[in-house]
Amino acid sequence: MIEWVFFDVGSVLFNDAPQDFAAMRYFHSAIIKSHPTYTLGDMLSEREERALRGESMILAQIVSKYLSPEEIRETYKAARRDIFPRYDEHNIPFEDLLLVLGAISKRFRLGIVANQPPECRESLKRRELLQLFEIVGISEELNLRKPDPAIFEWAIDKAQTSPDRIIMVGDRRDNDITPAANLGMPTVWLNWQSYQDKNWFPDDPDAKAFLASCDRVPFYGEGPPGMPEPDAMVHRLIDVPAAVEGIAGPPK
Repeated sequence: MIEWVFFDVGSVLFNDAPQDFAAMRYFHSAIIKSHPTYTLGDMLSEREERALRGESMILAQIVSKYLSPEEIRETYKAARRDIFPRYDEHNIPFEDLLLVLGAISKRFRLGIVANQPPECRESLKRRELLQLFEIVGISEELNLRKPDPAIFEWAIDKAQTSPDRIIMVGDRRDNDITPAANLGMPTVWLNWQSYQDKNWFPDDPDAKAFLASCDRVPFYGEGPPGMPEPDAMVHRLIDVPAAVEGIAGPPK
């Protein structure tokens, strides 16, 4: 019997495409100081190629070609100081979020397992969402990061139940679906078909190019081959409650 539904945050509760773009542009600005001919288009193309090969930590791999470890550390610190304090600006709640959470919470308890900074918790609180979740596992607060199964094991222990009674809802097969499934959790893959469906329509030409690139190849790719199949797959957030009900079956 399913008791809990755990959610990722980025691209599940919040549209974090603005944050992904901001981080990519921040690192590109650092790269062109020493490689002025390397355009953002070049960076987007390289990202697509790596994602199609199933690579992970793609942005880190790209910047390591052009920046020294010290430059990477300093750029990351500067990007964090600039981007994360504006968390709400870069992480936009999806239009159907309250409807989805309300539908699922009628029958199941809710939790979060997400790779996020501490600013995420405060954003959830400001948006009057935090109280909906009984368990909130934020990577930087726990010093654990998906796909490490330890963060899922932490959440399972907090739920005081067995993993087969917890559904994980995530947008990434490598970070969400695979580690959860390997622990015995049923999974729902929110596989967005287009970034246009996420309702972020920037005027910035670079941001438009970023979104077009992500429509060609998802920002993080689909991960390496051979990963477990999800128990359900949906293409819109509004379809998650039906997928959860399909896995759980009728109430007993």
